[in-house]
Amino acid sequence: PRTCYLTRSKTAAVTFATAAVQTQIMDLTDFDKQVAWADIIFTGEGQIDSQTAQGKLISGIISRSQNKSVIALCGSLNLRPKNLTDLGLKAVFPINPKITSLSEALKNTAENLEMTAFNIARLLVMGDKR
Repeated sequence: PRTCYLTRSKTAAVTFATAAVQTQIMDLTDFDKQVAWADIIFTGEGQIDSQTAQGKLISGIISRSQNKSVIALCGSLNLRPKNLTDLGLKAVFPINPKITSLSEALKNTAENLEMTAFNIARLLVMGDKR
């Protein structure tokens, strides 16, 4: 599968912007063009919770996903499956393998993200057997 992504610096810039500025930055990064050729869109969020649908970057990504599957990786997940479906996410993967402090989670983000992405990639390869 082809994957649409924004570089880390572009994603960080969009994450901390207002909704209007998020739209402008998504336009500047050719987000819609990238989505057009993608099969799946991966995105990330520190915490997916009740505020996610109310202006976080991920809600903008979902709204412009062109009906492509959106998969999220997050540090912390605090929503029920129905809420995730209503939000428009195909799947969500929290990256922290155990309960830990915020400072410990932040310290291990790269390692935890790598392991989670590895496992997701293995699932995608399993599903792509032709």
